[in-house]
Amino acid sequence: MSVLNVEIEITENSQGADVNQRQQFLRGLRVTLLEAIENLRDVAHPATLPVKRPDVEARKARKESARDKVSKLLSLSQAVEALRLGTR
Repeated sequence: MSVLNVEIEITENSQGADVNQRQQFLRGLRVTLLEAIENLRDVAHPATLPVKRPDVEARKARKESARDKVSKLLSLSQAVEALRLGTR
């Protein structure tokens, strides 16, 4: 092997190593950027439990109260009807 051939092989090997190192660096950079984007997404959309809003709870309570009143009125009207039929 001549000196020229040895120099060419050395430069080719070192260039291959440079390319490999560059590719590894770019892969690492890509992974780092993707992880940073995921972290930002986690901050932007935190996993929180649903908060009970007071207005919704009050509305539910009013509906239940109205249902109770209607059922009491129905019971009373049925009782009055039963008394009216019983007295005839």
